[in-house]
Amino acid sequence: MNYREKYKQHYGVEFGPEYEVHHLDLNHQNDDIENLLLLPRKLHRQYHFALARLPMTDSRLDVDVKIRGILDGGQAMNAYILSALSDFVDVYHKCQDWKDYRAYLDGLISNIHGIQLGGAA
Repeated sequence: MNYREKYKQHYGVEFGPEYEVHHLDLNHQNDDIENLLLLPRKLHRQYHFALARLPMTDSRLDVDVKIRGILDGGQAMNAYILSALSDFVDVYHKCQDWKDYRAYLDGLISNIHGIQLGGAA
């Protein structure tokens, strides 16, 4: 069974192709239900695009936090990194709503964001 079907069966939900099942640890070999998160396709793409813009080393964010000016030669790079980080944080917060939705499906909280799936397959 593929991970989309596994998610559908485990949670008893139906969803169409406008949703993706994201692997939280970014390992597509890990189909444990705890590692799967339903996201709208557009948000899933935004997440991976924002993640790809971040300077990463061994799956860790690698950011120089020193304030730099024009003479230091790093002002433009720091502005880019801060912009990329800001974009990632915005997308991350939107993904958190879907993490809360999964907690709702697990019976742990109410549907606090009012998420309703559309486009059932």
